This record gives sequence, structure tokens and C-alpha cells, in this order.
Amino acid sequence: MSSVPNATIAGTEVAVGVEDAGRLVASARVLTDSLYYANVFDVVVATDRRGEGLGGTLMEAVVEHPDLQGVVGLSLLCRRGLVPFYESVGFEPHDGEVDVPEGGTEELVRMTYRQEG
Repeated sequence: MSSVPNATIAGTEVAVGVEDAGRLVASARVLTDSLYYANVFDVVVATDRRGEGLGGTLMEAVVEHPDLQGVVGLSLLCRRGLVPFYESVGFEPHDGEVDVPEGGTEELVRMTYRQEG
């Protein structure tokens, strides 16, 4: 498993990992405002340890982390092929609509910044 740069970990509110014999075999990071939003990033299980249930153990540690218990929305983005795994640990696909303060619902659109040049 490649290491996550120290600056990345330093800027992360919640980081969890699974060690075996002193070796980090699974890890995940969560960025959160500690009230409304928490986004899971960098969920990684060592290639030689996949299929052993470590992903489930890791995600259980994320969901049960004390710093995330008051957060309203815990979410993540994943590749389509990983949807069944995340469903198996309690996540569900987001339908893309949210309630708006004025009443009714609106569809959310994922946006990414495109740097010029």
C-alpha cells in the first residue's frame, strides 16, 4: 500500500486504518465540517489483502468514529463497480435530489473545477 503524504493526513479531520503485524493494510480519510457534511476519501485496501473483509472493517470504523456521530450526511463518491460493496456496508446511491428551503426539490449536479492552461 502506498503511503499517504503527511500533508494530506495533517489536513484530515478523521483518518482510520487497519494494521496487521505493524503493516497498514487498509485506510480511509474523512473530511468534515463536524455538523452537516462528512465526505469519505481514499478508501484503500492493500491489493494482497482484498477479499478478506478488511474493507468492511474499515468502513465500520468510519461509520462508528466518535467524531462523526453528530454529522447529518456521511457520503462518498465511488466507481460504479464498487456500489455493491458500499451498499453492503450501509451506503445507498443518492438520487441527486435535495429538499430546498423554498419548498420542493432540486436536482444536484456534480461539478469539478477545470483549470485553464
